[in-house]
Amino acid sequence: PVARRAVWSAVDRRRAEHGTTVLLVTHNVIEAETVLDRVAVLDRGRVIACDSPAGLKEQVAGEVRVDLVWRETAPLQVPEVAALRD
Repeated sequence: PVARRAVWSAVDRRRAEHGTTVLLVTHNVIEAETVLDRVAVLDRGRVIACDSPAGLKEQVAGEVRVDLVWRETAPLQVPEVAALRD
């Protein structure tokens, strides 16, 4: 996290000083939401949505669902997960 913050600090400085556009490829939604002005969503190489993070969230409001499953056993002790290590 410290190195990541240092990199983003340098990128933000460069962008502010020179008006530089930064192209970032990430799967980290939180990073995209907090750091970027505009986000393009690609599917098989095609842009399917492009907007500000807030605009994209507004477009899918009510359509996105996250299910969290609580397990009593730590993931590495679940046989299916442990098998992936072997």
